[in-house]
Amino acid sequence: RTVKLIDACLAAPRCDSITWWGVNDGASWLNWFLAPGLAPLLFDDTLAPKPAYHAAKERLLAGR
Repeated sequence: RTVKLIDACLAAPRCDSITWWGVNDGASWLNWFLAPGLAPLLFDDTLAPKPAYHAAKERLLAGR
């Protein structure tokens, strides 16, 4: 999903930023509000980058 979001932004001429609401899964409101274990962000509870982080980084660098 992250790469699809980035691709959509890169394809839109006026898109100049992407915002993730939160830093790590341990502090995400989605885990207690919608579903425990959802883990929607780019970093895990210990602030270690997840595969989605690496995919986002690679795609953004490739889309320059």
